[in-house]
Amino acid sequence: MIATGHEADGGAAARRPWLHLAVVVVLGLAVHGAGSGWVGDKAGDALYAAMVYLLVVVLWPRRPGWLALVAALSWCLAVELLQLSDLPRAAADVFPLSALVLGAGFDAWDLVAYVIGATGVAVVRGLGDRSRPRRSATSS
Repeated sequence: MIATGHEADGGAAARRPWLHLAVVVVLGLAVHGAGSGWVGDKAGDALYAAMVYLLVVVLWPRRPGWLALVAALSWCLAVELLQLSDLPRAAADVFPLSALVLGAGFDAWDLVAYVIGATGVAVVRGLGDRSRPRRSATSS
């Protein structure tokens, strides 16, 4: 269940995706800043996909988790395929921070990292949703 903000916890559940998103962004920037080779690059890719998934959850809160996952993976695939063109490199020449969103060059291993990152966070969020007790609107 994706929180709607109407739970008995005063809307705290509705704020969780924002908190998760903030944590993932900080971790992603830390990994990017560390520049630790192939493993660090793939960890950054996985965190990028996790961030995209959480952005979809935040911006599209009443949709099922599987649809958020499909949307996030579609975005990641589109960005990776865009890297087969020169557009991301040209954009980075004008605005270097665009490389954080558009990347720089195609790497098929990035697709694997995206699936791991987005699916991983979707599963963790789904397990978290199931572990919290649900209250019906009629319970006191």
